[in-house]
Amino acid sequence: MTLAYSCTVTHLCAGDSPAAEDGRDMPTETIDVGTAAEAVRRFLNANGPVAADWMYQELGLSRSLADQAIGWLAREDKVSGAGDEGELVALKS
Repeated sequence: MTLAYSCTVTHLCAGDSPAAEDGRDMPTETIDVGTAAEAVRRFLNANGPVAADWMYQELGLSRSLADQAIGWLAREDKVSGAGDEGELVALKS
């Protein structure tokens, strides 16, 4: 599957590793929740409903920051799905 949108920033929270699972160095630019929420919104707009855990990996977001971004969008009533492991997250129409 080819992604229409990709984000290459990583938010490093306490306990998060700056290295990717395959050993590559990950970018270490810190982003705020609003920026992460915009990245999630654009990703969902381009790719449709996706599994939350897969989207987090593709965007390079920590689980904590991604959950906060989903919460931000949910508070604005822009997404469905809570972002739980394996659950689909989608933009509302």
